[in-house]
Amino acid sequence: MVTDPTGTVIPTAQASLLGSDNKPTRTEHANERGEIVFADLPLGDCRFAVTTIGFATSQVVVTLRNGDEVKIETSLQVGLVGEFVKVQKSTSKPNRAATVASPTSKRKWWQIFR
Repeated sequence: MVTDPTGTVIPTAQASLLGSDNKPTRTEHANERGEIVFADLPLGDCRFAVTTIGFATSQVVVTLRNGDEVKIETSLQVGLVGEFVKVQKSTSKPNRAATVASPTSKRKWWQIFR
């Protein structure tokens, strides 16, 4: 069962079975009770990445033996909030009166590069 830090079920969670290269090989989605079911898993260690939007990814490792039925319970922690910057084109001209003068601003270009 996948829950948040308060114990509330997260029905939008998904789990990916990770291969030896750490890439997902299969992905299943949670049901309304927050349960994620995988059928026909290989025996041995199985690594899962459990995630959903707004939460940090949790990695879970389970060792499966012949005839095992394993129930994974994990709590996802709230993820970091991203910051977006919106850039807009301005049609106004720069305020030349607000320009700060530098020591070279009153000199000609050929005087600066001598």
